[in-house]
Amino acid sequence: MRIIFYTLFLLVLFNKATTAQNDRLYTMFVFNKLQYNAAYAGSAEALNFGAHYRHQWQGLEGAPKTITAFAHAPIVGGRSGVGLSLISDEIGIFNTTYAKMDYAYRIAFKNDSKLSVGINAQFDFTRFDWTKADLIDNVDSAIPFGEPSNSAFNFGMGVYYSNENFYLGASVPNFLRNAITSEAYRGFQDLNELRAYYLMGGVIFKISPRVHIRPSLLVSYVPNAPKEIDFNLSFLFLESFWVGGSYRLNESIDAFVQFPISQQLKVAVGVDYAMTELNSSTKGSFEVMIEYVLKNDNEKVNNIRFF
Repeated sequence: MRIIFYTLFLLVLFNKATTAQNDRLYTMFVFNKLQYNAAYAGSAEALNFGAHYRHQWQGLEGAPKTITAFAHAPIVGGRSGVGLSLISDEIGIFNTTYAKMDYAYRIAFKNDSKLSVGINAQFDFTRFDWTKADLIDNVDSAIPFGEPSNSAFNFGMGVYYSNENFYLGASVPNFLRNAITSEAYRGFQDLNELRAYYLMGGVIFKISPRVHIRPSLLVSYVPNAPKEIDFNLSFLFLESFWVGGSYRLNESIDAFVQFPISQQLKVAVGVDYAMTELNSSTKGSFEVMIEYVLKNDNEKVNNIRFF
């Protein structure tokens, strides 16, 4: 009997790896900060676009799958930044499509440092497919059989500071309910404390002429839920090739590489090894990301962006 929906739904509510489905999980967050913080928009100092795919808990029926397409760029001479993300997120019987727009106002300081304040607006549309669930109780009043889909609007904000060797950001990507947790669905009206708060930071050190080291941190907090902390340590070789590993507190050990196809095109691959009881039932998680930076020949854009 297929009961994976019930398992995943409980994990959505209580497991820190999925943070209540309000926000997506990315192991390679160091390459995809736009999804966590609207103030990051334009930080690549050029038009930056790409795609990110994550398959979590491979081998489990109904396991989360996320496809993200994104683009962001500085505007108004670099004083502002804009971003756009289109996301398809599937877990169990839920299939949600997100459209997210970001705007960042950027303040330049000495030594090439910048402080950005960002806002984001998001529309999400969720479909319910109860044919994927083998229900134990077909007359449960908490199950919204009559509502196959729902939509919702959300907004958030963030701040982001960076210079050549350091970055620090804080954000709340979603202030309101999303389509899954809308009061339109009976049984979900008690899900009030699903707002996620994020804190991210990192520094980079040059340990030799050809090697840099970059420790990074991502902390997420949801009221009445366990804290999620990602500790990351990455190495940059020859200013082009990244190799890194992460530890997600009490959840997984992760590893990734990012390598250049050209000066502008980069590909990254990441894997997770679960440290929970799920390890006996899953092959782990997998990510792949493609990123392209469109340089303007009339501008001097540093292709090596540490943050």
